[in-house]
Amino acid sequence: MPIHFYSLLLRSFEAIPSSLGSTWVGLFFPLWGFLVAQIFLLLSGGMVAMKSHWKQNLIKGLAVAAVAWASLYLWWVATTIYTDHVGLAAKALALNQQVRQSAQHERDAVQGAQTPLINQLSSLRESCAKTDGANWALERQTTAQQNSINNCQTQALKLLTPEPFKIVPILLKPAEGGIEVQHVQWLLITNKTITPVNLVVVCNKRPTSISANVIGGGAQLGGGNQKLSDYEYLLNIGSPAWSPDTPMTLDVSYSGDENIRCSFQER
Repeated sequence: MPIHFYSLLLRSFEAIPSSLGSTWVGLFFPLWGFLVAQIFLLLSGGMVAMKSHWKQNLIKGLAVAAVAWASLYLWWVATTIYTDHVGLAAKALALNQQVRQSAQHERDAVQGAQTPLINQLSSLRESCAKTDGANWALERQTTAQQNSINNCQTQALKLLTPEPFKIVPILLKPAEGGIEVQHVQWLLITNKTITPVNLVVVCNKRPTSISANVIGGGAQLGGGNQKLSDYEYLLNIGSPAWSPDTPMTLDVSYSGDENIRCSFQER
């Protein structure tokens, strides 16, 4: 700010000679100031006073000329300020118009580039929608196929998985009450062919005798019965095979009038 103020004063001072040297007023400006001062002294004091006080009058004339010069300088300062203001306003207006034109040009350019982009975006969205629809259909088809494959694999595994061994006991002859020695007979059916047979029989009462026989299998060979405990026996049959077509009968004798309960397990 101070530099701009000093520049303004210097430009105003430099403009004084150009204004004084181009008109009659400028050429005679110092003389006019001095003459006006002397005429004023003459009218106020008379000729006698002017002659007797010529030094003072000279000083007063020079003072009037200085005031005139100062007034001219101040006028040029005001003129320079006004000129700068007008110039700055014109530059600001031109710059504003240039900015508006540039902004409008940029908007036109953006709008011109935006239109094909919008069209391209719409085309891409339509293409993506078609692609999503196709992917969805393929995904459903793939899911259905995968489910079918998984179902087939599950069924195949079920077919390949061996059926667990089962023994189905059927009571053929229950115990008769009131008899000192009771006799019970079961029919044991299995779902698989077992040979040799190692059947563990566990009862809730102490058996006095226990025997097994494979029906329809021909002559029976084996190691006999092995007593594991008072309530547990192991039956060994080397042949014939125990199969779904050749079930086994199991006879158990025990003492007492209560019913006996037994369980059977292949070892």
